[in-house]
Amino acid sequence: MSGNSDQWLAIRDALEDPRWQFRTIPSIAKSTTLSEDEVKRVLESHKDQLYTASHLNERGEVLYAMEERAPRMREFLGNVQRYIGKTHF
Repeated sequence: MSGNSDQWLAIRDALEDPRWQFRTIPSIAKSTTLSEDEVKRVLESHKDQLYTASHLNERGEVLYAMEERAPRMREFLGNVQRYIGKTHF
């Protein structure tokens, strides 16, 4: 792939894949055929368009999503927290 804009389009497509709420750098690299270093560089240059989760996945990797998807995720997480708060263990 050539050019930062082509790379960003491929990464954005990976982040907008409806099968996933969050993506990691390795998963983005795999689905775009970019190297992990290229993904990191492009993500850094578009960080104003990204949402970074406040938690890491089970492997300790940072989780990313497109910023416009973040409010729905926050609402979902709020619902989960309210549900857990009502559950008696």
